[in-house]
Amino acid sequence: MSTRKEKHGAKITSTTDNSPAGGGTNAPNENNQIIVDYNRRKQQFFYRINTLEKDISSCKQSRADISTRRSFLTFQMSDAQKRILQLEAELDRISTLPEKMDVSSNVIHGSDQRFTVQRLRQELRNELDETHANIAMGKAGVIEGDKTSELLSHQIEVKEERLKQRHAAYFSFDCESKLVMRFGSKICLDHKVVMAKYFLIWASMAQRRTRLRRIITRVARDERRKTTILVLKRWKEFMQKEKDGNANSNEDELFGIGGALLKQAERKQNESIALTASAVKNILHIQNTSKMRQWEKRSEGMTSLMDLSAPCHLLGHDEMVMIQGECYYNDSRFHESVDCFDELLRNLSGTHYANVPKRDIARLIAAIHGSLGDLYFNLGNNDLAIIQFERQLSIGTELSSNKDLISAYLGLGKCFYENGDHNLARDQYMNALSECVFVNDKNCTILAHKGLEKCYDRLSKQTMAVKSKAKAEAIEYEREKRIASAMKTFDELKERLINVTAEEGDVIELQKASPHYLKLKREKIELEGKIKDAGEELVNTGQEAENARQLLDQIDVELREAMMTKKEKMNSSLVHESTQEIDTGELVIRLKKKFHGVTDEVSEFEIIERQTKTKIKNLKDDLNVLEEDIAIENGPLMQKILKDKVIRCAGLNASNTAENDVTGSSTGGVQRVVTCEDRHIYIHDLSNGVLRCIFGGDGQGKLHIGEPWGHTSIITCVYFRSSKVYTGSMDNTIMCWDIGGKEDEGKRLFIARGHDATVTCIYSDDIKLISGSADKSIIIWNKDTGEMIRRVVGHSRGILCIQSGPTWCVSGGTDGDIFVWENRDHHDDPDYESFKYKHRLRCPKCKITAIQFGQLEIISGDNHGWVSIWWIKTSENMRRCQAHHGPVTGLQFDATRVVSCGNDKNVQVIDIITGQILQTLRGHKAPVTAVVFDSKMILSSSVDGILRQWMWGSKSSCGRGDKIHTFQVGETLPNLSQKYDVAIPDIFKWNGIADAKKMYQGQKLIVRKGNADLPTAAELAAQKKSQRKQERESRVLGMNMKDGHNLTTTVETALLGTVHPNINREILISSHLEIDQENIISSNMVEGSWGMSLASRLCRIQSDSTKKSTTKLHSD
Repeated sequence: MSTRKEKHGAKITSTTDNSPAGGGTNAPNENNQIIVDYNRRKQQFFYRINTLEKDISSCKQSRADISTRRSFLTFQMSDAQKRILQLEAELDRISTLPEKMDVSSNVIHGSDQRFTVQRLRQELRNELDETHANIAMGKAGVIEGDKTSELLSHQIEVKEERLKQRHAAYFSFDCESKLVMRFGSKICLDHKVVMAKYFLIWASMAQRRTRLRRIITRVARDERRKTTILVLKRWKEFMQKEKDGNANSNEDELFGIGGALLKQAERKQNESIALTASAVKNILHIQNTSKMRQWEKRSEGMTSLMDLSAPCHLLGHDEMVMIQGECYYNDSRFHESVDCFDELLRNLSGTHYANVPKRDIARLIAAIHGSLGDLYFNLGNNDLAIIQFERQLSIGTELSSNKDLISAYLGLGKCFYENGDHNLARDQYMNALSECVFVNDKNCTILAHKGLEKCYDRLSKQTMAVKSKAKAEAIEYEREKRIASAMKTFDELKERLINVTAEEGDVIELQKASPHYLKLKREKIELEGKIKDAGEELVNTGQEAENARQLLDQIDVELREAMMTKKEKMNSSLVHESTQEIDTGELVIRLKKKFHGVTDEVSEFEIIERQTKTKIKNLKDDLNVLEEDIAIENGPLMQKILKDKVIRCAGLNASNTAENDVTGSSTGGVQRVVTCEDRHIYIHDLSNGVLRCIFGGDGQGKLHIGEPWGHTSIITCVYFRSSKVYTGSMDNTIMCWDIGGKEDEGKRLFIARGHDATVTCIYSDDIKLISGSADKSIIIWNKDTGEMIRRVVGHSRGILCIQSGPTWCVSGGTDGDIFVWENRDHHDDPDYESFKYKHRLRCPKCKITAIQFGQLEIISGDNHGWVSIWWIKTSENMRRCQAHHGPVTGLQFDATRVVSCGNDKNVQVIDIITGQILQTLRGHKAPVTAVVFDSKMILSSSVDGILRQWMWGSKSSCGRGDKIHTFQVGETLPNLSQKYDVAIPDIFKWNGIADAKKMYQGQKLIVRKGNADLPTAAELAAQKKSQRKQERESRVLGMNMKDGHNLTTTVETALLGTVHPNINREILISSHLEIDQENIISSNMVEGSWGMSLASRLCRIQSDSTKKSTTKLHSD
C-alpha cells in the first residue's frame, strides 16, 4: 500500500511541476487578446449609452413641444369660447326679427355690414358650428397630447432606468477588466492546464476522503468489538446473579446501547409532556383573552369604579378581574363585585408583581380600597366602607396623592352623613374641597359643595347651604357653558370645512306653500286693492258732498237775500256759470229750483258714502277671514307638512344660460326657477325665492269634463326655456305651460300624448320639442301645439337623458348606450323622415343619467358618478373622471371645464382636458338636481329647495395665483429655497410648518405668493391664534387683578380684626371661608407689580393700625 501511494504521489508532483511552464508560454498572447476584447466591449457600452441619452433627450424635447402646443391650444379654445358667446348673443338678438328684414351686424366681419336676417342667421350658425368644431378639435389635440406626454414620460423613466443599468454594467466591466489586465501575466487561460490543475485537486481530495473512511471504519469496528465484549461480560454476570437469586432489578444499572435507548425514550416522553402542557397553557390564555374581550365589550359605556389616574395597565391578566368587577358594579351585583376586587387585592400582595414599582402598587391598592368602600356603601355596610376609605386615606397621605385623598374624603363624608354624624361629614367635605384646589378637579368640587349643602341643611345652617348650592350650580353652569362654547366652535369649524373649497355667493331658499295658500294670497291682494279703491272712492264722494253742501249754503244765503230785497234786479253767479244781472222774481224761482236739485245731490252723496263705508267694512271683514286662513296655512302643522315634501326635479332657464346670465337679471332674461313636487309645478322668483305661481295637479282617477287641469301622477322631468315650461309625468303625458303672461299667473298651452310609459326626459330647441320615455322610444313634437311629428326607437331599455339641436340629437339610457342621431334641416325635412342614428357609444354596466353635446364630442355622466368625454367619430372614451359618489344628475361644459352635480350633495368643477377635479363646491345638504353656469357664477339647486350661487374667481380679486410645489422624498428645505429663490422662514410662515420633521411626501407647499399683500391660509390661522392668545392673556390678567383685590380686602379685614377686638370675629371667619380657594392659590402665584403693591399695602395697613393703637393708649 505504501509503495502505490509513493508512486501516485510522484506522478502528481511531476504533473504539477510541468503546469506552470505551459501557462507561462501563452501569457503574452492571452494579454493581447484581453486588451482587444476590452476595447471592443467598451465601444459597445459607449454606443448603447449614447443611444439611450439621445433617445431620452428626444423624448424630453417632444414632451416640451407637446406642453407648448397644449398652452397654445388652450389659449385658442378660450378665445373660441368668447367668440361663441358673441355669436350666440347676436343670434338671440335677431331671433325675433322677420327673415327678410335687413339688419346691420359687425359680428361676422368685424365692421358693420348689411345682411338679411335669414342670411345673417345662416352665417352665424355656420361660424358657430365651425367654432364648436375648432374647440372640439383643440380638446382632442390636447387630450391626445396629454396621452402622448404620459407615454413619453413612461418611456423616459424606462430609458433612464436602462441608462443607469448600462452605466452600472460599464462600471463593473471596467473594474473587472482593469483587474484582469493587472494580473493577466499570472493567470493562465489554457483549458487543458486548468483541467489538469483541478483534476489534481480533485484527486487529492478523493485520496484524503478514502483515507478518512478507512480510519473511521477501523475505529468503529474496534469500538463495536469492545462494546460486544463488555455487554457479554455484563450479561454473564447478570445471569450468574439471577441464578444466585441476587439479581438486581434496578434498571439504572443497565448500560450500553439498551440503556441509552431507554434514556432517549424517556427524554422524548418528557418533551412531549412539556409541549402538551404548553399547548394547554396557550389554549387557556386564548380563552382568558376572549373572556376579557367579552367583559371589555360589555363594560363599554359603563361607569368606571376604579380611579382613572391609577396605573391599571400594570395589572396584566388581572385587568380582566377588574373589568369583571366593574361590570358587576354597573349591574348592581355588588357582592360579586366585592369578591372580584378582594381577589385583585390578594393578587397584588403576591410575588407576581415583584418587578412593579412599589409606588404604582400602592396607588393600585389605594384605588381598590376606594372601590371597595363604594361597594360596601352601596351594600349599606357603612362601617366597612369607612374602614376601606380610611385605608385609602392613609395610603394617599403616604403617597401625597391628591386624587386618592379627594376620593377618600368624599367617601368618608357620605358615610358619616348616612350615619348621622353631620359635623364629621362636613369636615370631610371641607378637606376634599381643599384638596380639589390643587388638582383643579371641577367634578369633585361640585360633589364636595353638594355634600356641604346637605350637611349644612341638616345642621340648620340654611345660609351656608344656599351658598354651597350656589357655588355648585355656578361651577356646573360654567362647565356647561364651556361645553356649549366648544360645541359651537366645533360647529363653526365644521361649517368652515363644508364651505372652504369655494367662494359662496347668495343662498336663496325657495318658498314652500300649498296651492290654496297662493290662491288666498291672490285674493288678499285683490281685496286690499278693492279696499284701496273703495277708500279713494269714499274720499272723492266725501269731497263732492262737501262741495255740494257749500253750494247749498251759498244758494240758501242768496235766496234769502233775493226774497228780502226790494231791488228789481240782482247780480248772481249761481244760476249761470258767469255773473249776470237777473230779475229778482225770476232769480228766486231759479234759486229754489236749484236748491232742491242740490239738496237731492247731497242726499245721493250721503247714500253713496254710507254704501261705500259698508262696502269697506265688508271687504275688511273678508280680509280678516282671509288673513285667518292664511295664518292657518302658515301654521306649524302646515309648515311641518310642507317641510317633509321633497322637490323631485328643478328647471333653470336654458335661455338665461344661452345669454350668459344664469340669474336672468339682464334685458330679456327670465327671473324665474321651476320646481316640481308630486303632481304640482311651482314657479319661484329667482332673486328672492318667493313663490309666484302654482300649477296644481289633479287626483288620479278623478272624473273631468274635458281635459284635466294638471298632471294626474308624479312629475318626473321638467325643461324650462324662455317663458315656456315643459313637464313629463308618470301619467305618460307632456304638458306645456306659459308663464310669460300676466304677473304671477300662467296657463297651460297643450297636453301631448303618445308615450306608453313614464316620460323621463324632455328637451326643446328653437324648432322642436323632443322627449324620451321608459318605453324605449323618442318622440319629436311640435313645440307650439304639442302635435306628434315622429316616433323613433333604438334603445334596448328606458331613456334617461336627451338633448337636441337643429340637425342632431343625443340620448342616453339605462342600457348604457349613447345614441347620436342626425337629420336634415327642418325646412328641407319638416316631418323628420331623415331622423336616424349615426353613432352608438357603449358604456357597459352603467346608466347614462346626464348628457351634453359638443360639435365633435359628447360629455356624459352615469349612475356611478363618472363624467366621461367621448369622441363621436371614433366612439372612443377619451377621458374619464370619478366626480361623484352616486348618480350624476346634471352637467354643463364649455371649452375648458365641466360643471356637474350629483346625489352626493356636491358640485364639481372638472378640467375637461386633463380630467382632474379643479374644485369641489360643498354646501348643499341634500342631493343637487340642476346646475348651470355663466362667465360670472355657478347656480345650483337641490331637492330641499335651496338655490346656491358660487362666484368664479376674478382677476381683480385673486390676482396671480400662488406657486405650489409638491414635496417629494429626498428633497430638503434648503434645496427648495435655492430652487425658488425664497427664504426658508418664509416657507415656514406661508405654510404653517411648526416642525420640518413632520413634513410628508405629497405635501403642497407655497413657494411663491401670488399677491404679497394677501396672507395665506396658514398666516391667517397664525394671526387668529395670536389674537386668541392675547385675548386669553388679557382675560387671565383681569381675573388675577380681580382675585388679588378680593384677597387684599380679606387680608385687610383680618388685620383690622386683630387691632379692633370689638369686631365680630365670626363674621370675619365666615367671610374668609367664602373666598374661593382656587382664587387664593392663583392670586398667590401672581408675580410682579401687583404683588409688590399688595405687600406695600399690607405694610401700610399694619403701620396705620399700630399708630391708632398707640394713640389710643396715650389718650387713656
